Amino acid sequence: MSELRVLHLADVHFDATFKCRSADLRARLRGAIRESFCRAVDIAIERNVDVVLIAGDLFDGDRLSFVTEKLIFDQCRRLQEEGIPMCYATGNHDPALEGARQSRIQWPDNVKVFGMTQPEEFRVVGLNDELKGIVVGCGHEGPAESANLAASFPIANEPVPHVGLLHTMVTAAKSTESHDRFAPCTMEDLRRTDYDYWALGHIHLRQTVDEAANAFYSGNLLGRNPRETGPKGALLVDVQHRRPPQVAFVPLAPIEWVNLRPGDLSSVSSVSELGDLVLAAFRDATAGSGADDWVVVVDLDGECPLAVDMQQPEAVLELEDVLAGHLGVSAVEVRTENLRAPIDVDVHRDEPHILGEVLALISEAGENRDVLLQLCPEPMSHGVKDAAEREAYLRRLLTGLDREAVRRLLLPAERAR
Repeated sequence: MSELRVLHLADVHFDATFKCRSADLRARLRGAIRESFCRAVDIAIERNVDVVLIAGDLFDGDRLSFVTEKLIFDQCRRLQEEGIPMCYATGNHDPALEGARQSRIQWPDNVKVFGMTQPEEFRVVGLNDELKGIVVGCGHEGPAESANLAASFPIANEPVPHVGLLHTMVTAAKSTESHDRFAPCTMEDLRRTDYDYWALGHIHLRQTVDEAANAFYSGNLLGRNPRETGPKGALLVDVQHRRPPQVAFVPLAPIEWVNLRPGDLSSVSSVSELGDLVLAAFRDATAGSGADDWVVVVDLDGECPLAVDMQQPEAVLELEDVLAGHLGVSAVEVRTENLRAPIDVDVHRDEPHILGEVLALISEAGENRDVLLQLCPEPMSHGVKDAAEREAYLRRLLTGLDREAVRRLLLPAERAR
């Protein structure tokens, strides 16, 4: 029985513009995309694939450097020398517009570009010219394709593996809320074709879309922001006619994004202690990862004795450099929006100012039912039906109110410091 081995990539986004403060990090991430693509070609050659599939957004747009263009050409020639074709379907970032950057590239003869919305067929042949499989694909002709392109794909009609190649939003897939609704389709659109594998792009989260349709997103080749964490790469797939595909993930990205939330910071009073806490969280989050490097986002929240020291942007930048060295990574971004200085409520009790009066009122309301009910004499909603429920509800509102009062009344002073 004929078997077709494919390497499925998508959403490479060559020369993407990364939103990082550091120009060096932006350059490092763009270089990591090129490195990931070269690794993909290495895998294609080492594993003797029959065809490399790219399901759209090979380019991030018209901003393509000469260095990247030469790299793409050289890697395609490597595949050509090994007799491996590449099928590439355009997406919303790299549509087949006349004069667009991708259309000006002189592709080697082994590259088939699907740039029209009407599906085309590419027949994959073996060493003895036997038909090993059929790739059916189409592409985006414009940057905001709204038509259901999958609906026009023909039904499989030959006894060999059939593969669909498309950049699309499958409406029932995971993580669609993070992507624009381009070339939308349903699972039924994919199932209808009776294909043995669907190589999809556009959604950056790697996933099995639908086992009944044999439909998969490979995810993007490199995380583009802190929301796209974890290993990134390609799918190595063995496709047989009328049998479930054998799909294996191949990690390729040399850099991964990782988000850390170190936990309770209430007793952390030195940078050294904070560094050790972040390091422990980092080791847990990256255990088993094959990446060479990481971009780390550290969310610091809750009360911490260091909060006042980290109110100045310069201090945060210094902390980021210290943590990057401590973790041994390219970059660390520290977020302190939810970090608060510790509050000792008792220090402000019985003092002759408005904060002392507010704390006294909160304390009296907690001890005296009549005072509590006077604070809210009107009937309430929130599903409260009687006086007992109203009292219980008000007491729940008192929980932590003293600390919040101190925080809010002292906030201008903290900012002034």
